[in-house]
Amino acid sequence: MTTDSYADPEATAGQYDDDDDAEYPVGGGLLVNDGEEDYDDGSNQLPSVEEYKANMVQGMSIRAGDDSRIAPMEIGDDGGDDGNQLPSVEEYKTGAASGGAGAGGTSIKSSENTRGRNRIMILLLAIVFLCAAIIPLAILLPKKDSGSNNSTNGSRGSGNGSGNGSDDGGTVQQPEPIRTEPLPFDEVVEHLLQYQASSSVDLSNPQSPQYRAAKWIAEEDTLEIEMDGDAQHSFFIERYALAVLYYATGGETWKWQMNFLKPTSVCNWNQQFLTTSLQIVRLGVFSCLNGGGVSRFGLPQNNLTGTIPDEIRHLDDVDAFILQWNRNLKGPIPAGLTEMSGLEVLDISYCSLSSSLPDSLEDLTKLTSLGLSNNLMTGTIPFEALPNLVELRLDDNGFDGDVNEFNGMMPNLKFLYLEDNGFTGTLNENLISYWAKTVQNLDLSDNMLDGPLPTNLFDPTSKMNVIDLHGNRLVGEIPTMQQENTKLQFLALHENFIKGFIPASIDKLVNLLHLDIARNELVGTIPDTMKNLSKLRYLHTSDNEFTEGDMPEFVSSLTKLRELSMKKNNLKGSIPTWIGNLTSLQLLDLDSNDFSGPIPSEIGKLRGLDHLLLNRNELTGELPNEMNLLRDLDVALFDHNLLNGTFDFFCNKQQFPGITTLAADAGGTEPLVACQCCTIKCDPTDPDCNQLEYFVNFDPIWEYGYQRNVYDYSEEIVPVEDRED
Repeated sequence: MTTDSYADPEATAGQYDDDDDAEYPVGGGLLVNDGEEDYDDGSNQLPSVEEYKANMVQGMSIRAGDDSRIAPMEIGDDGGDDGNQLPSVEEYKTGAASGGAGAGGTSIKSSENTRGRNRIMILLLAIVFLCAAIIPLAILLPKKDSGSNNSTNGSRGSGNGSGNGSDDGGTVQQPEPIRTEPLPFDEVVEHLLQYQASSSVDLSNPQSPQYRAAKWIAEEDTLEIEMDGDAQHSFFIERYALAVLYYATGGETWKWQMNFLKPTSVCNWNQQFLTTSLQIVRLGVFSCLNGGGVSRFGLPQNNLTGTIPDEIRHLDDVDAFILQWNRNLKGPIPAGLTEMSGLEVLDISYCSLSSSLPDSLEDLTKLTSLGLSNNLMTGTIPFEALPNLVELRLDDNGFDGDVNEFNGMMPNLKFLYLEDNGFTGTLNENLISYWAKTVQNLDLSDNMLDGPLPTNLFDPTSKMNVIDLHGNRLVGEIPTMQQENTKLQFLALHENFIKGFIPASIDKLVNLLHLDIARNELVGTIPDTMKNLSKLRYLHTSDNEFTEGDMPEFVSSLTKLRELSMKKNNLKGSIPTWIGNLTSLQLLDLDSNDFSGPIPSEIGKLRGLDHLLLNRNELTGELPNEMNLLRDLDVALFDHNLLNGTFDFFCNKQQFPGITTLAADAGGTEPLVACQCCTIKCDPTDPDCNQLEYFVNFDPIWEYGYQRNVYDYSEEIVPVEDRED
């Protein structure tokens, strides 16, 4: 159940690349520059699907922190639904994230009256993902010459037609020759068969995309274009292949037609779009070589349906092929795609591709970025080559196999995203040593890895800044560290079976920003050395087996914290007054402990607090008046305590416009508090009321630069035996 979403003003989507000399930078994200603490603004980053290679649009910078996002404001000939926003990652992952039922059937999700700040931030987040649809491949790859003298004759480099796929907007520079008579259909088919453009079966089936494309180019296309010439360098074959793609993917129902099948050079088969900063970008065929030939092609989030045809192999000059965010695009990766030997960027993420990866994919030796995230693919990873691959995104599929098979593969890999699959095996030290040489972002979360954490996971020479291993079956202890590791910023080990103590040497991770060790079997106390992790912004230690004690005082020094979750940590005593020092907090979760006494008035200093979970404790007294200052509250849980007085001040929608979930002991025949607007009113005598676990389970993912942009709480129910009397 999604309760709130916000766009962190400092967040950048995508990955982090700290190599300033990288030929293909790969996205924005977490960044430490010479000890600087803040996230990078995205200005020196490269593209990815979700910011996705869209912070920079054809050489024009659109930084992750700017308001200058790409709007779906189409300025070409064909209409489009300007209101259709690019779905969020969460909506794709959950089939549209919606509120789940809480206690008593209460739905916990953001209301339409969410506070103004969140509305703005949600809009910004939506626009970030609209950026994802506009792929800035002009900076993804070394610039190729794109000129206006594109041939329309049978042989490239000759002929008198001209189109333009460069930055002048794709306008025709010279009149293009118009054909007045149709071509004989039989001759067209014979030509296509002669050069093995398609099979005879497909070309003889009137319902096939191949037949329809041949019929169109023979009888409806009025551009004068000759069939002569070598098929390997034929504009005629290339034009036919694009027409097949149009019909095979439901071109008539595309969101934007991209000027496909117009009587002009294919280099003009594109449409222009306007960014909110009034910059013009182009999709479709948006780059051609100087002598002709499509070089970059993208139809993201354009309502493509059907399958990718094998005929795309005839687009032999294409080095970037982008079709992501088309959920009705199905079927396997066609064999023809692996014949596009010049491909450097291939992205078909967030579609519904199925089957396994073809062995021939390793023939694409020039690939630097391969994105197949969020599809329905299965099987093992067949390729061992791909020597130039920098970014591999196979997350959210059904791939399997032993993760150690990656040892020795892809020697230049920097960004590896394999989360949400079925990979198995034990992470051994040899594999970690191999990856540590180049890999910067490593995400193996939500797989089936087992065994202990390798002792060299935090090697000081490692280049890793993201290590996400949560949601596996890992055991053993967190390795101790002898030397400082200055690279690691994001460490997620939650939802495993890790035992033992948190090592005091955890403070050797001097640039750590995010630490999540929740839902393990850790014991002892949380070491005071963590006070040295002064850059921490996210600290989650929930649901472990720590020794009973007061809330650790070192937390008071972590003043940059945005999220603090110490649920089920065996904490007792009073909530300390120094909690007011943590003025950057957006989430404070102290649920299911043994805190007693009143809620300190200093909590009113947490003016940016969105989520406050103080439920299932032994708190007493009335809410402090300073609670009136927490105007950004979205979720506030106070139930299963001994509080009294009135909560009705929360009912003032002018003061608390964004509250969607408010829980208190305000139900039954003898309520402890008065609360007319509480969405969850627990009877103090009912131990079953509001017994959701309330674990934040929308994990920060690479699409959001490993920062949380959506809060979603689990719908797991606390086991009866674990409930307080």
